[in-house]
Amino acid sequence: MMISEPSSRQEKTRLEFVDALHALLKQKPFEQISVNDICEQSQNHRSTFYRYYHDKYDLLQDEFRIMRQEVDSRELETNHRELITEVVDYVNENRREFRNLTTANQHENMHFVLSEALEQTLTEKLDDARTKDGSPHDQLLNQINASPRTDLVISMIAGAVTNLIMRWVTTEQSTSRDEIVTFLMDSIDRFCGIEPE
Repeated sequence: MMISEPSSRQEKTRLEFVDALHALLKQKPFEQISVNDICEQSQNHRSTFYRYYHDKYDLLQDEFRIMRQEVDSRELETNHRELITEVVDYVNENRREFRNLTTANQHENMHFVLSEALEQTLTEKLDDARTKDGSPHDQLLNQINASPRTDLVISMIAGAVTNLIMRWVTTEQSTSRDEIVTFLMDSIDRFCGIEPE
C-alpha cells in the first residue's frame, strides 16, 4: 500500500500540471505561458513543478502522452481510417489549444513534438497489430510493415498529417472536419497504394 500511494500522488500532481497547461492553452499561446502561470493555475509550487519537469516543454510532452492515451483508450480496431478520424476529432475538439500551441510559437521544434507524438502512436499500433498474430489486418499497417524502413514511412506519414492539421487549426479556412478526414484518408491511401474502401 505504501508503495502505490506515492505513485498515485505523483500521478495526481502531474495531472494537475497537465490540466493547468491545458486550461492556459485555452486562453493564450504556448509561448506566452510561463512556469509561474502553470504553477499558479495548478496551485502547486515552482519547486514541485521542477521535481517533475525540466521546463514547460517537458510538461507539454507529458500532455501529449496523456492525449495519446486518451485516443488509444477509445478501443479502435487498429484501423488507420478510425485512427485518422480520432486524431482529427481530438484536434477539432481542442482546436483552440492546438492553435495556441502552433501560432506565434518561437519554439522551432513544435512541429517535431507533434509529429513525434503521432509517430509513437503509429509505431505502437503497428507493434500491437504484429503481436496479435504476426501480421497487421489494416491495409496501411500492412504497407508500412512491408517497407524495409518502417521508421521512415511512419515519420513521413506523421509529418504530413501533422503539417496538414497544423495548417487547418492555424488558418481560418472554411475546411470542414469531414473534408480534412476524407482528404487525409484518400491521400494516405493513394500514397501507400491502398485501394479505396
